[in-house]
Order: sequence, then structure tokens, then C-alpha cells
Amino acid sequence: MEGKKGNKGYAWAIAAGLNAAFSAIAAKLFSYTLIRYGLVVAFNLAMWGCYVNSLKTLSSLQATGTNFSANFLCSGLAGFFLFEEMLSFQFRRSVQVSQPLISLFLESFRILLVCRRLIDCNRRPDFE
Repeated sequence: MEGKKGNKGYAWAIAAGLNAAFSAIAAKLFSYTLIRYGLVVAFNLAMWGCYVNSLKTLSSLQATGTNFSANFLCSGLAGFFLFEEMLSFQFRRSVQVSQPLISLFLESFRILLVCRRLIDCNRRPDFE
């Protein structure tokens, strides 16, 4: 059951990152000011709602890292496909390097949480 809750948390965090990217895309894509600001506010509200939902099942580190990764990738790809911006070597390299590092960092954090739970389980209050 814990795995399904975690998967929902990651889905919420990815949705938050995508909404943040859509907010930036709307700011660049629409020229009419009222529509632009309305979409930016709407996407930011949706982003915060999704982010808060992701925090209900994930740690803040997992939610923030997933949110950032989704936002980073979506913004970069939208710049390339929609606005014909060039992706630098640094962007492509950071995408290749960041994924294993984020996975390693999250896995080490997960191990620390398991160790903490084991330590807490071994601490039993003395009843006299």
C-alpha cells in the first residue's frame, strides 16, 4: 500500500513541475496581458495545489526534487520546440548527469529514513 501512495505523490510532484513550466510558457507565448497574467496565476495555483498534495505522501526533498526535475525538463524542451531556442551542451549534459545523481541522493535519503525508523523502534521507554 505504501508504494501506491508514493507513486501518487510522485505523480502530484510531476504535475506540479509541469504546471510551473506551463506558467513560464504562458508568460512567453501570449501577448495579450490579461490572458498572460491570468494563465500564469492559474498555472501557479494549480502548481501549488499539486505540490501540497505531493507533500502528503513524499518527503519535502523527494517532492521538491521531482518537481524541479519535471519543471527543468519541460521548460527546456518547450524552449526548444515552441520557441526554437538552442539547447546548449550544458543543458543536455545536466539532464544526463542529474538523473542518476538525483536517484542516488533519494535512495541514500530513503536508507537514512529506514535507519532512523529502526533506531526509533529499538528505543523503548522504560516502564517502572
